[in-house]
Amino acid sequence: MMYQLPINRPPRRRYCIGIDPDKTESGFAVWDRQDRKWLRHEGLEFWALQMACFEYPQAETEVFVEAGWHNQGMHRSKKDSLPKGFETWKAESREGYMWQRGADTGVNFGAGHAIIAVLRANHYLVKEYTPTSAKWDAELLRQITGIKARTNQDVRDAIRAAYMNR
Repeated sequence: MMYQLPINRPPRRRYCIGIDPDKTESGFAVWDRQDRKWLRHEGLEFWALQMACFEYPQAETEVFVEAGWHNQGMHRSKKDSLPKGFETWKAESREGYMWQRGADTGVNFGAGHAIIAVLRANHYLVKEYTPTSAKWDAELLRQITGIKARTNQDVRDAIRAAYMNR
C-alpha cells in the first residue's frame, strides 16, 4: 500500500460573510464557523456595510458577494417577472418601466462592484457568488437555517450566500 501525502489546504477562515448588494440597503449576514452560529443578518446602507465588515479581522474573514452579473441571459425579459397586465400598457409606459428596471439593475451591479473593490483594497478575501434562480422565502429560510426573524429578500439572499459557502 502506498503512502498518500496529506492534502495541503489552508485553514478555513472563521467568519463567513454573505452580501447581497443593493442601491439602498444591501443584505448582510455573518456566519461564525467556529461557534457554528449566525452573528448578524440585516440590511445596511453602503457606508454601514463597510464598517460592519471592518469589525471582522481580514485574516479570519471570507466574504461572498452575490454577483448577479455572472448569470447568463440576465438581460432577457421573463414574462413571469413582469407586472400584471404589462402587455396591455402603452408602449411608452412599457419602455419607461423597462428602462427604469435596467437602470436599477445597473446601480445594484455598480454597488456590488464598489463593495468588492473596497473590501479587496482593505485586504479581505472576497469571492463573487453566482446566485441561483430560486429565491428563499421566509418559511424556507426558517426550515433551512432556523432563523425566525423578519427579513427582506436582500437579507435572505445574503444569508443564503453565507449559508451555501459556510
